[in-house]
Amino acid sequence: MVTEGVYKGIVGVCIDPSKAPVKRVMLSVKSTHRDEALGEATVVGGGFAGKVSWIYQAEKVQKIIYDEKRGVYSFLEEPVDKPRARAVRLEVCGKASSGKEFCREIAVVREPGGVAEVGFTTIGKRMPVFTTKNCGICIQNLLKEMHNTLAGYAEGRVRAKLVMDIPLGVDLISTEPL
Repeated sequence: MVTEGVYKGIVGVCIDPSKAPVKRVMLSVKSTHRDEALGEATVVGGGFAGKVSWIYQAEKVQKIIYDEKRGVYSFLEEPVDKPRARAVRLEVCGKASSGKEFCREIAVVREPGGVAEVGFTTIGKRMPVFTTKNCGICIQNLLKEMHNTLAGYAEGRVRAKLVMDIPLGVDLISTEPL
């Protein structure tokens, strides 16, 4: 920060995504209805990556079906019941300076047995920023992040969140700090 002269009160910082640490957390949730979800969130220089999988262990029943046209019997295996969850998603959450929490979805799986692996970049390159002291909104405007979104990484202020979306029920949630 400049303390004297014409530029008094101006702060200069360099945002360098390559300096962000590489951190990885594992998450899991399990319902009482044979649904299980596993998630992995990673901080990667300048962004986040994640992998989520939905495991459903259903009991199966075998049926014998006769095909009259072909004159043969077929064996069909069907699950006894359906999964209760609608989807499983992995999010990265943080708090705005106003105290409001916001989350950004990294990956989502909408079918049992599915796996999704996705990542996104928040700040892709090194950039200098000059602003007045304590002007978070100025930095936000400079980065063109006008909506609630993650514009960087600060240890302990960002969390990974795995959510099993249960319709007409309480969602199952697991969180870990990144």
